[in-house]
Amino acid sequence: MSRINSSMVIQETARQTGSGGLLYLLLFNPSATFMMILNGQMKPSQIHVENWFGVREANIITEYWVPVSMAVQIAAAALFIFIAVKMMDPERLKRKHA
Repeated sequence: MSRINSSMVIQETARQTGSGGLLYLLLFNPSATFMMILNGQMKPSQIHVENWFGVREANIITEYWVPVSMAVQIAAAALFIFIAVKMMDPERLKRKHA
């Protein structure tokens, strides 16, 4: 009986430990997306993002990792391009140096 209880405690502790929300920072990493695409082509039944950094519940983001990651990366790229264009605006530069 004691072994069963200790086993349950260990499993519950393993479920609680992990990276927390830091896993979702990998949505910005193109190499993580590329790895998911390659692994999906080679062995589709063995890929589970939710197990990368500790055990976690599957959710909509981890189920559709590649499309969500691509959308996040495209949005970030568009934001950075918009900021770069605004920073290099000739009118802004003239006002700054005048």
